[in-house]
Amino acid sequence: MAASCAPTQTRTTGRSASTPPPSRTARSQSRQEEIAARIAEVDPLNPRHYERAGRTRTAGVTAIVQDLGTIPYDNMTLPLVSPDGRYVATHRGVAPDWPTILAEPDAAVPTTTRIEIYRLGESEDEAPQLKTIVDEAALLGRACTREGFLVEAPRENGSRWIGIAAWETGLVRWLVSDDSAVNAFATLREDGALAFSSRPIDGEQFDLIVRTRGAEWRLPGQGGSWLMPTWSGSGDGLFALLLRGEALDVVHMIASDAAQVRRTIRPLPLAASGANLDTAYQTLNTAVVTPARGGAAGDQLTFFHPSRFRAAVWAPPDVPVLLDRDSLAAVIDSDDPRYALVTRSGRLIRRRIADEEGLDRIDIIEGTHVPRVTAAEERPYLLLRPSEGVIGVLGLRLLPTEMIRER
Repeated sequence: MAASCAPTQTRTTGRSASTPPPSRTARSQSRQEEIAARIAEVDPLNPRHYERAGRTRTAGVTAIVQDLGTIPYDNMTLPLVSPDGRYVATHRGVAPDWPTILAEPDAAVPTTTRIEIYRLGESEDEAPQLKTIVDEAALLGRACTREGFLVEAPRENGSRWIGIAAWETGLVRWLVSDDSAVNAFATLREDGALAFSSRPIDGEQFDLIVRTRGAEWRLPGQGGSWLMPTWSGSGDGLFALLLRGEALDVVHMIASDAAQVRRTIRPLPLAASGANLDTAYQTLNTAVVTPARGGAAGDQLTFFHPSRFRAAVWAPPDVPVLLDRDSLAAVIDSDDPRYALVTRSGRLIRRRIADEEGLDRIDIIEGTHVPRVTAAEERPYLLLRPSEGVIGVLGLRLLPTEMIRER
């Protein structure tokens, strides 16, 4: 699983789509239509929001941007950033193929890809320095802590292990080393709680496995696959995708134990048909879990909506809020969780999440930049700017809002 590959990348394959989904009841169809209608109501680009022409509001902010240099990457997988903003882990070499990224049966050991760890300079005068190379045939995972970042290692026998590589040394400590299973798409919390998808080597469907507080439990897919679990960043809240046939839902649950999950599980339909493993990957591959600074929101998920083709924010039990039409990714502003930094095609903006009229927003920087939250006061965000074979890294600090005026 790529750390956060831009959702504009798609996979072309000659194989057929997944098994057709089971027929839905009239009740579930009605519920899905109701949710779709409510989503449309909060769509910030719904034409009805522009009927009151001539009224705009501009929020003034001062952005301090540091150009921290460039690091290499494989043109596929965006790097992982350490929570303190000092280190970046990146793929270098030949990018892994899609069966390997998606943990499919014909996944290959990634011998042509290596993971490098770079230390960022304190100022623009210091270029990023190669710190170490991970001495394992592994892929970048989807989450990190202060200790290190997740890696996943396809094995020769078809199994897949999950480990954590130290930021300072690159040494890997294996968290899941089951030679009888494919364990993938893992998410890690700062306290060590781990959630991942798992299937037998010769199986097709992924169960969800959660390890927390010394206990482990499994949630079967029951005819589908649990994919891309993502800690909410707050307590025991966990999001995961459920793929059944060609139908895709995102599910929220309180994952303290199996009994609590059964009481709290809450699905949100994303696609009624046409979805597959590729779709699931594109939906949550930007949802990198990184511990945020104080003031972060509770259970919220940013994701790329597979049928509305834009970034979205979901804070259960509310309906999701769709962001700008050309948005690719977003992170919640940890100083003010009412706002998000949104990657649009060609610009980065800061906007109020629930701003239906599109008035409370401001451009931050031109170009396609993917933001990552850090705990560093001097640069609370790192911006990743993809280019051919390299990633530009910028530090970003936003000063408190000084002016809001209406005209």
